[in-house]
Amino acid sequence: MSDSAGRRSKSHDSAYLAEYYDLRAKADVTVLNAQDDAKIYISALKKQVESYYPLDHHGQHLIVLDVGTGTGRVLANLATDAVQDNIPLSNVEFIGVDEKPSMIHCALAVQQETPSINPYQSG
Repeated sequence: MSDSAGRRSKSHDSAYLAEYYDLRAKADVTVLNAQDDAKIYISALKKQVESYYPLDHHGQHLIVLDVGTGTGRVLANLATDAVQDNIPLSNVEFIGVDEKPSMIHCALAVQQETPSINPYQSG
């Protein structure tokens, strides 16, 4: 949809769409089968953490970057699964980026509600 100046509508950037996104994902969990992807992510994270030596990296953290993070659901689930699998996260930093401010707003709320991510954020 366009306005009178021919610009595209900004309704796709509403906070309501961000809320709908996660509600839809939860409702369609059997269709999305998100757990299959989670197995791949947790396996990759575990391999990286096991092979990581801080001195080799000048004390820098491992960074898990989620481009197009949306509501941050993938990073939150990954961090929670890592804690459940006893994967140490003290040298891991989770970063999610998205071009939509409403998605970042939701992701920040998810971050605050996810104990496995929150203690390790550097601010």
